[in-house]
Amino acid sequence: FVYVSGLTGFGTGTDTVADFTPGAGGDVAVILSTPGLTSFADAQARMTDIGVYTVLSLSASDQLFLYNVDPFQLTPDNFLFL
Repeated sequence: FVYVSGLTGFGTGTDTVADFTPGAGGDVAVILSTPGLTSFADAQARMTDIGVYTVLSLSASDQLFLYNVDPFQLTPDNFLFL
């Protein structure tokens, strides 16, 4: 899964991933060119638990919804920041 929110014209809007596997050995969200989002700690600070979703706010208009994933299940292995 690749998400770009820091480049003009390349925002993702609202994306939902229904089959994201969290934890070591799971899926990886590649976050490209997103100001202020360069580490797992940054990602954790932008995560919200909303019902059955973990919502990662990439920007004011770009969000990533991970269905059936709790924030505590995510690890640094689930993110790659470029």
